[in-house]
Formats: sequence, C-alpha cells, structure tokens
Amino acid sequence: MLRRRRGNGLIKLLTAVLVVGLIILLFFSVRGMVKSTNEEEAVKIVEQFYDYEQEGDFGSSWELFHSLMKERYKKPDYVQTRAHVFMQHFGTNTFQYERSEPERKFDVQLVEGTEALKEVYLITVTQIYHSSFGNFKIVQPVYAAEESGDWRVLWSFQKSEDF
Repeated sequence: MLRRRRGNGLIKLLTAVLVVGLIILLFFSVRGMVKSTNEEEAVKIVEQFYDYEQEGDFGSSWELFHSLMKERYKKPDYVQTRAHVFMQHFGTNTFQYERSEPERKFDVQLVEGTEALKEVYLITVTQIYHSSFGNFKIVQPVYAAEESGDWRVLWSFQKSEDF
C-alpha cells in the first residue's frame, strides 16, 4: 500500500510537470505567432508604401503614413513635393528598391517632442535611381508601427539617427 501511494504521487508530479511544460510551450508558440504576424504586417505596409511611390502615386503612399507623419506633411504638399523632386529634378519616373529584414525595436522616439512608440519595426529601404544625373541610391531607415489597429509608415527625424 505504501508503494502504491508513492507511485501515484510520482505519476501526479510527472503529470503536473508535463502540463506546466505544455502551457509554457503554448505560451511561447502563441507569442512567436503574434510577433511573426506583426513582422509580416510591418513588411507588407512598407512594401505597399514604396510600391505606390514607384508608381508615382504619392497620394496613396501618403495615406499609409502614421499620424505623426501626416501632421508633418499635409497631403497636397507631400504629393506635389515628391513629384517635383523625384520626377522633375531627378529626371526619372520611377525607381527600384530593396529592403532589409525587419528589426523589432521598443520605446522608439522618431520625432522630437513626441511620445515614444511602444513597438516598431525598423526596415532599411534603399531606393535605386537611374536618372539624367546618373545612377544613385538613397538609403533610409523606415519604421512601421501599429496605430488604431492598422500598420503605418514613419520616418525618423532624430539628428542622431545611425543606420
């Protein structure tokens, strides 16, 4: 009888350890899926933004900006300036772009005097131009952050940006 109780205790202990292990495994699996989904959404919004920019559809790309960007650039001014600089001054109608893998960052302040963003993804975008002034690249750190359930694009205006 004494041995039987010890056996039951050992089985209960092993069962408890197994259940706790499965709960921990489930937690990290769900956490990884959420991170993966956020990362995919961040990449998707940055690619959509630059696809619009490639097409010269600056109005649609502006719509993908985070509200901090929309405060900085009013839509008509952004559309006119982007078209003027890139199409008229550079003498090119489009560009190619490459992007880095996303890098998850926390508590990032992109615009001085504003609150830090809780979670962002940094994606370095390289725009490649073949223009009347020759070939050149513009390399820019681009951020994606969730705002009101949607992922949005931001640029950094910190003077100490290091990329």
